[in-house]
Amino acid sequence: MKLAVHNLYGQFYLTLKNINHQLEKGIYMVQISNGKDTKTSKLIIK
Repeated sequence: MKLAVHNLYGQFYLTLKNINHQLEKGIYMVQISNGKDTKTSKLIIK
């Protein structure tokens, strides 16, 4: 499953590895990369 994340610096893609292709509630640590820079962020699903 891929999500596109847009910000002021361009378009970033992050890939979420989940067998069920459905995210349960909780806090996930995700890495966002544009091929040059990589950032780690929290994804919170309520």
